[in-house]
Amino acid sequence: MRNRLIAAILGLCGAVTGLQAAPNVTSEITYDLASGRADYYFWNEEPPPEVSYSTTFSFFQCSYPDSQQTCTSAGNTSVVQIYLTEKRSGMRWPIKLKGYMTVQVWEDGPCKGWYDKKRLDDGT
Repeated sequence: MRNRLIAAILGLCGAVTGLQAAPNVTSEITYDLASGRADYYFWNEEPPPEVSYSTTFSFFQCSYPDSQQTCTSAGNTSVVQIYLTEKRSGMRWPIKLKGYMTVQVWEDGPCKGWYDKKRLDDGT
């Protein structure tokens, strides 16, 4: 009888603890930001997308409003902002990518060897 009473009490405690968990649980996640340099480099250089007449030329479409991707330029640098969404929580985090393109002239002539740093949406 005593064993049955202990088993009933343990079973009741198990049922109660199973019912105590709330469906909306709040947890806190701490993200440590790296100290020091804030810029991270994904790559240093990639080949130009188009080569014609011994001159590199490119034009990047970097603004997609439907995806909430924006592209702003200042001087010869562009900043592309994208959003990453956590799958579980649905939280959105803005990520800013900074970039530029190098324009080069390879053909013989007065401009041979000329290069310049341009923003991503500059097709000149």
